[in-house]
Amino acid sequence: MVINFQSIRGKTAELNVSLEVDNPDVLIGCETWIDDTVSSSEIFPNSYTVFRKDRITTKPGYMRGGVMIAVKSTFTCSQRLDLDTNCEIVWIEISITGTKPVLVGSYYRPPSSNRDYLSNFRDSLAKINMSQFSNIWLAGDFNLGDVLWENQTKPRKVYLFNKANTTELKNEAQVISNELIDRIDCDGLEVDVNGLWNEFKVNLSSAVDKHVPAKMVRKRQSTPWISHNLKRLHKRKQRAYNRAKKTGTQEDWEKFRQLRKQIKKASRKAYKNYINNKCLDSNKQLWSFMKTLKKESTGIPALLDSNTGDLVVDSKTKVELLNIQYQKQFTQERLNDIKVESESNIPDMPDIIIREDGVVKLLTGLSPFKAAGPDEMTPWVLKTTDHEISPFHTKMFQLSLDTGVVPQDWLCANITPIFKKGDKSKPSNYRSVNLTSVCSKVLNTYSIQI
Repeated sequence: MVINFQSIRGKTAELNVSLEVDNPDVLIGCETWIDDTVSSSEIFPNSYTVFRKDRITTKPGYMRGGVMIAVKSTFTCSQRLDLDTNCEIVWIEISITGTKPVLVGSYYRPPSSNRDYLSNFRDSLAKINMSQFSNIWLAGDFNLGDVLWENQTKPRKVYLFNKANTTELKNEAQVISNELIDRIDCDGLEVDVNGLWNEFKVNLSSAVDKHVPAKMVRKRQSTPWISHNLKRLHKRKQRAYNRAKKTGTQEDWEKFRQLRKQIKKASRKAYKNYINNKCLDSNKQLWSFMKTLKKESTGIPALLDSNTGDLVVDSKTKVELLNIQYQKQFTQERLNDIKVESESNIPDMPDIIIREDGVVKLLTGLSPFKAAGPDEMTPWVLKTTDHEISPFHTKMFQLSLDTGVVPQDWLCANITPIFKKGDKSKPSNYRSVNLTSVCSKVLNTYSIQI
């Protein structure tokens, strides 16, 4: 779908209805007339990833031009900043399984622009390596009237904890805990800490799959406030437009204008009613909705490799650049330079003794609504089976401290880079948010509190 908006901000309701009914995979737009004070999530539903290039103006309140591309969130795509030049153009690359990616561009040329503007556009085209792409799509408004112009994201598993058979889950967790405790008592410090933890994790996960129902869900692609009647009205308007375009009679054009006015009024009314209901239902729903308006889903754009000076668009290479950046934030201790005093007046730290009542208290205090770490051990399961698994965790924590061996899962984290400010192509402008194992955080909290 290609649209010349001539101010997208005042047409949000009509745009959302059109996206819901026509359901385009890619929307190419120009003349958005917005700047960086307007978030894309205020205009587009969260089922689309939006890439923009707004026009920079020196006149306050005067916004013109601007191009954008919106792509269904089910597609993997990234912005190609390396193809950018000094004109209103934005390029994105859409990855497709089994074939070369598709390059999509949105371009706008102001009617009053000079020959240099087209030269910048030509320079952008010259940067494209045609052999890298299966197709190249370019659309927009060139304002050249005298020219004759002849796979998807995987569903995720969601547990229905409110329908779980907690009695059977606790009984099986008790059996798993007792078996592993007997092995620790038998082997002592010779037991494989990492293997022991992996066995507990696998067995408890199997018990959860057995006693907790689950379903596979996909990210919602529809907009909740767009009703069936709105969709029908939009289709009527489109049919009226096609008829008027074909016949050219004043009567058909008037009917189209009436339907266009009607869909505009109905769309805005439905949107306002949806917002009002959100405000009346609960504060939690209201703030959840406000959060979605400020959440961008463009992902990580092309990153600048400081060593080569190139912009990197490959996902694996971008991860490596971010990993190098985050490693720089940690101090590498030079152990050979540490002086060891033969005698010290400072008393030695006593051994840390893990007690079961303290472990139970921490497991019981877990919030069941928090996310799991890389080991996928959810706080809900740990909290529900707190008394059954606490003897094993007590032994496991003590064994880890006594042997100095930490399970591999506890050393891993799910890292999400969050953009701070400045140039989005610089890895240093992204801070990391880490999601670690819940059990490792329980041990850490216990060690701090004693």
